[in-house]
Amino acid sequence: MKIEPSIDYSTLTAHLRDLYGLPIQTLTFVPQGECSAGYIVDCADGRRCFLKLWPDSRLGNALVRRMNVVLPIVHELRERRLLDHLSSPLQAGDGRLMAKFETYTLALFTFVEGQPLIGPVQDWPPGVMEEIASIFARLHKAADQLKSPLPEESAFSMDFADDLRRGLAALDGIGPSARPGLQDLRSLLLPRRGELLHSLEETFALASAAQAAARKLVLCHTDLGGNNVLVSASPDGRPEVGLLDWDGLILAPPEQDLQEYRDSAPASGGLHGHNTFSSFLRLYWQSGGVRPLDPLQFRFYLQRRYLADLTDWLIRILEENTQDAQDANDLNGIKTYCLAYLDNFSEEMRLIEQAVGS
Repeated sequence: MKIEPSIDYSTLTAHLRDLYGLPIQTLTFVPQGECSAGYIVDCADGRRCFLKLWPDSRLGNALVRRMNVVLPIVHELRERRLLDHLSSPLQAGDGRLMAKFETYTLALFTFVEGQPLIGPVQDWPPGVMEEIASIFARLHKAADQLKSPLPEESAFSMDFADDLRRGLAALDGIGPSARPGLQDLRSLLLPRRGELLHSLEETFALASAAQAAARKLVLCHTDLGGNNVLVSASPDGRPEVGLLDWDGLILAPPEQDLQEYRDSAPASGGLHGHNTFSSFLRLYWQSGGVRPLDPLQFRFYLQRRYLADLTDWLIRILEENTQDAQDANDLNGIKTYCLAYLDNFSEEMRLIEQAVGS
């Protein structure tokens, strides 16, 4: 969340001390992410952790249900060194990886140092692209090595569709007395409602085709870019890449992950420039990554993502937000991410097809 929820720091700090037995001193809100509230946790002995609070909301509750499977996998990935430098959940005193705080569900994670990997690829430190490509290749091999139960939900789910239809229908009920954020939402989406509903039906057809064409499913992070990738220098000067936010972990075709580094991807962490995606895929394949890749899978996962993210912001504005600042953040996400990318989708797919075939 980019807008801090109303939390009593002293009560939360005392609760964390009891749960984890750590000498916690301070909590610092981090205004990042969309689905949970994040805090840097500093301890008296110099240790640092990261706290996530999932709210009692439509999206928060859905994620908490997933965490019962996701957190043990991430814990195992780190403990068995299947991946390095990832933020993994800490066990509370009773062994649990999650706990409750008031209406929130919480988990405490190891802290990863580094700077977010954002901006054009030419500004990245040397060796970072190679390291990320290698990470994807290792992750995509990890499912066969895990002892933890793997995610069971479908990688081709369209479970957001009813909420999108409901949210778009609710635009008609927003009147002149509604708060400004709701009126701006109506002005932004009502003229495009028919187009969005058509895109939704098209995505259902893509889901069926992608599922029928899918080869072996692999373990996918689904959001490994931008603020979820932190870069620091190791003692030998090589880049050290840290991995955050495993909420979307799933078994899926590898294209679900690789789309994050496509050309023309914006501040989400994607590569910029003239088909640098081709270079990234070559590095991924050199590291043992899955091939061949299928443009159909890229098309489905990208189009689904734009519509699913739009749904999350739409429903939050309609039913959950109480602050104008949160409305403004969510409206900006719909406009500059979802709608802008849907408008540019044909060109985006042209670059992907060129890279996959190179």
